[in-house]
Amino acid sequence: MENKDWKGNTQAVMKNIGANNHCEHDYEKYAYYATEPKAVKLLFELEQFDDNIWECAAGELHLSKEMQRLGKTVRSSDIIVRCDGVEELDFLFEVCHEWKF
Repeated sequence: MENKDWKGNTQAVMKNIGANNHCEHDYEKYAYYATEPKAVKLLFELEQFDDNIWECAAGELHLSKEMQRLGKTVRSSDIIVRCDGVEELDFLFEVCHEWKF
């Protein structure tokens, strides 16, 4: 697989950080990248959310647990179940199927 940046150069900046579309090797189909739970706290300081939240890429519940700690009711799902408490669900399939995209 040969990836190119916008100039056609195969040595794009994103290649150095291993971004999926800019590196020479293929990633596993369901690669897992956990988000630091502190991101939820910072987001909640800037935005207001309903009490019910659907975390559709729950991974190992890092963000879900932080949202619960902050008083939210959280539905946690992911395309692959990596721990107890996560519902196996392909969010994109469900949304596209329900909304008829």
